[in-house]
Amino acid sequence: MSHFRPHGVVSPFCYTLFALTFVTAMTQSARADADKYSKTLQSTVWIITSDAENETSTGTGVFVDVDKRLVLTNAHVVGDSRSAVVFFADVRNGLPEVKRKHYLDNVMKLAQPGKVVAVDRKRDLALIQLPKIPARAKVIELADSSTKPGSAVDVIGNPGGSDVLWVNTSGTVRSVYDKKFKSNHGEHDFKVVEIQSPIKPGDSGGPVVDNDGKLVAIAQSFSPESPLISY
Repeated sequence: MSHFRPHGVVSPFCYTLFALTFVTAMTQSARADADKYSKTLQSTVWIITSDAENETSTGTGVFVDVDKRLVLTNAHVVGDSRSAVVFFADVRNGLPEVKRKHYLDNVMKLAQPGKVVAVDRKRDLALIQLPKIPARAKVIELADSSTKPGSAVDVIGNPGGSDVLWVNTSGTVRSVYDKKFKSNHGEHDFKVVEIQSPIKPGDSGGPVVDNDGKLVAIAQSFSPESPLISY
């Protein structure tokens, strides 16, 4: 006698197989995201500067040139300062020490005295040169071309309102276009990668990376109309 299963009925075995496949895919994706974070973290720095009135500001930067020991950040992060204090993440057992106090308490051991060697206020960019590079630091890899709308990106930053550093934020590219605008830091003209992802003061200068962990942009600002839209 032949047995027929009504159309559309799925055996419990198929449901179990689907569930196992789904969990495996999610686990692999989470592992890939964690690996990308660890990779990008090696290139990300926390920056502290002070102006003529000794007012301190902080931001983020990304290590881009090993031969010249250069860190890229926003011009508005360094302001008018010609020097900066730069920290790479202190990683232990594969995880970064994230408490801000840890770095401030160990300035002599962990900090690098940086020199601001170039500033482009129109594009809101600046370069900081370091005297030496920690062995754990790695230059970030640049993407061959710009990202596209719909692409997934991640940002690592050091939000000023938080007690922790090296914060990862994921988002999606909304659009890529040329933008001219004014801010408290002057008049700007550059190509914008607009993303659906919240960033905060202190994240400025942080690396924006694609799924391969390659640099496609740096965090610059967020929309005053919508805190979920960043540039």
